[in-house]
Amino acid sequence: MRILLAALLIVGFSVSSMARQSTKLMSDWSFYKGDVAGAENPTVDDSGWQKLSLPHSWGWEEAQLGKNYYRGPGWYRRALPVGSAAMGRRYFVRFAGAGSVADVYVNGKSLGQHRGAFGAFCFEITGSLSTNGSANVLAVRVSNAAQPDLAPISGDFCVFGGLYRTVELIETADVNFTPTDHGSPGVAWLQTKVSGQEAVLDVKAQVSNGARSDQPLTLVATVLDAAGKVVSTEQQAITFKPMITVPVALRVTVPSPRLWNGRKDPYLYRAVVELRSTGGELVDSVEQPLGLRYYAIDNAKGFFLNGQPYHLHGVNRHQDRWNQGWALSPADEELDVAIIKEMGATVVRCSHYQQSDYFVSLCDQAGLLVWAELSQVDRVGADPRFPETSRHQLLDLIRQ
Repeated sequence: MRILLAALLIVGFSVSSMARQSTKLMSDWSFYKGDVAGAENPTVDDSGWQKLSLPHSWGWEEAQLGKNYYRGPGWYRRALPVGSAAMGRRYFVRFAGAGSVADVYVNGKSLGQHRGAFGAFCFEITGSLSTNGSANVLAVRVSNAAQPDLAPISGDFCVFGGLYRTVELIETADVNFTPTDHGSPGVAWLQTKVSGQEAVLDVKAQVSNGARSDQPLTLVATVLDAAGKVVSTEQQAITFKPMITVPVALRVTVPSPRLWNGRKDPYLYRAVVELRSTGGELVDSVEQPLGLRYYAIDNAKGFFLNGQPYHLHGVNRHQDRWNQGWALSPADEELDVAIIKEMGATVVRCSHYQQSDYFVSLCDQAGLLVWAELSQVDRVGADPRFPETSRHQLLDLIRQ
């Protein structure tokens, strides 16, 4: 049975699956700098607004001249490339970052608010899509105005505004690894015990059943090497009750793992978690890179990676560019990592806030250790909401 399952997995990884689809929403945006009453309404005339593509940021125009920069609202609007919701399908919009408070609407209906300039967030839009085939309009109010409950309260860097990272439309089956769990993939691989002999991994996932009936499925967790060969796989049959999201878990053991060893050998496995029907059809899948390692800190002897002394020397990195602010392209992020590598660094401090998934993934590939932190700088907010807002930001950082 295990041989057959492995064969099915290899076939599944070699073809394009229709179970989950992602479409980047980077072009065809209309933007207005300032507030507009009722801008969430799909019938609002935005023909006179600025036309632009993402990533987009504001405030840098004044800041880089040494002037006080704009801290206030701006509106973004665009049509979604989807009509009425298809039977058995669900739709989500995921934002990789918006500075600093984002209110999101589809067809005038509020999906919710995200507070925090640096973490990703995601809303389900299935129930807000048109039912008559008319265009679906996504509207986002973003504000980088200072907030008493929102870090950073102070600091020696600018908090620019805008949709400055990727925005994507995600389409899934009725049952999925939920993308709404703090904007995370809905799947986490916990490295419970790692050594040169074996790596014990606990897979934790949040599975959402949007169907109105029980869904008997098989949860499959697989680790592949860099060449695509299956090195370990486990599965479990689970029946998911209707209209709820539940946590599920599975343990996977990798024998004699090749460890991620920093700049010396930044080896990454591929970690794949799937939901399959009783007939073996792929329902949903999430793939992530996986670097297996263990570490320790000794007050007298310093940092140890995989049982060996490892010298940490590196840089603080901000996510900005001249004439761009926070609106960095993938090429910008790649150049930053290339420069950091050329300097001979072994570690990067993401100062003073959560940085993009793409930047962190580049560091993983380059063998750079990452120091991640929240945007708590100098002062803790006196507002009674500050601790809860900060806790939410910390969950964003951990789960993403």
